[in-house]
Amino acid sequence: MSKKNVFIIQLNAVLLLLGYWLMHSVVSLVLGQSGRNFSIIYDAFQAAVSVYVLFICRKDFFVENGRSFLSFYSILLVLYSLRMFIDMGVGPFANVIPQSWFINDLLYTVVGTFLTVWSVITSRKWININKVVTLVFWMGLVTTLAVIVNLRTMGLSTMYEDERMDAGQGLGTLALVKIGAILVFSAVHLLLNNKNKFVFKAIYILGIIIGGWLMLASGSRGGVVGTVLALGIYFLASSRRNVFMIGLSVAAIVILLINIVPILDWVSDYFPVFGQRMLNTILEDDQGSRDAIRAEAIRVTLEHPLFGYSYRLFPSPTGFRAHNGILEVFIALGIPIGLVFTYFVYIKGFVMAYKKMIDRRFFFPTTFAVFSLVSSFSSASISN
Repeated sequence: MSKKNVFIIQLNAVLLLLGYWLMHSVVSLVLGQSGRNFSIIYDAFQAAVSVYVLFICRKDFFVENGRSFLSFYSILLVLYSLRMFIDMGVGPFANVIPQSWFINDLLYTVVGTFLTVWSVITSRKWININKVVTLVFWMGLVTTLAVIVNLRTMGLSTMYEDERMDAGQGLGTLALVKIGAILVFSAVHLLLNNKNKFVFKAIYILGIIIGGWLMLASGSRGGVVGTVLALGIYFLASSRRNVFMIGLSVAAIVILLINIVPILDWVSDYFPVFGQRMLNTILEDDQGSRDAIRAEAIRVTLEHPLFGYSYRLFPSPTGFRAHNGILEVFIALGIPIGLVFTYFVYIKGFVMAYKKMIDRRFFFPTTFAVFSLVSSFSSASISN
């Protein structure tokens, strides 16, 4: 494998995580706005890179024995893709919503996400985690700074005090919290693994601060909770051979839980939207009507238990998912596949991440895996 191809493999993985958001943030910064045409151009570019990676790594297309997690996930992507194609023709919304909506969903999910995931799985033997994380950090830092400058230019830099932050095309509140989490995890990973000069360490610390601010300013609860839990679990797992550190960790968790309301009151002074939403969740069990959406998802799942109902839950252009990553699979593929999915992805995936946390070289993939699993309970799973 040539050095050029090895670099393209690393770049392909980074583009899957940040490329789309980086493109929109930079285009908005340069041109003042971004739009759907740029999304189409970028999707075509990423698809081309992914196809190239699939080609140069074609000998590893089929996952070897002993990698059941990757094998199942590859099969899951195929099944979900088939469900989307079937729904376009004979699904419950086939004659209810425009065909253009189905095509948009297919392009975004199958071409824009699944194709790159397949290419990353196929190129698994050539991926260098530290190189990927280094690229992720710098791209994440550029993306975050571009978002902040754009907001200031538009006079929206204090939006987070009144409502959930939205930076425009492709950079809604859920995207912003993920960008912030990626920046935080990658910065901590580089601090733990790289023996850089002081100036680089200062930049990494700055990345943690900026990423943390963006997450809280986004107003998204699930992403912030996912980050806190991921870091907490990593700290526990990485120190599990040290009795004193375990005791200290448990004590810190207990103190945090006891003082959660005062802490959130303090956070509300600086990030009122996020703080109040979290307080409402804890004190009043406010789920923003998501409980009704999940109840509907459970209902259609029980009515179509074997092969599922649809990848959609409602005939709307956006917000049609179940707001729960597990239910998303149950309604699309049925209870049997849903149970297998829960085992392989959530249970086995968490155990795999936990076991690797003892080795700090795996900080980014393990913590980001836990973040993804936790945050998916209030959003989506497969496409995220």
